[in-house]
Amino acid sequence: MHFSLDENERKLVSYLSEKLVLRMSEMSTIEQPLKNSRSVKADAS
Repeated sequence: MHFSLDENERKLVSYLSEKLVLRMSEMSTIEQPLKNSRSVKADAS
């Protein structure tokens, strides 16, 4: 199946995924600093 997102949906999806990445990197900072640095690099690209 193929979904075409309009601009608002695309912004919402990127906003939510950004929040999720931040949350996950916060949690992995507590557990493993290595995981956090990896997700920061992925986020920068």
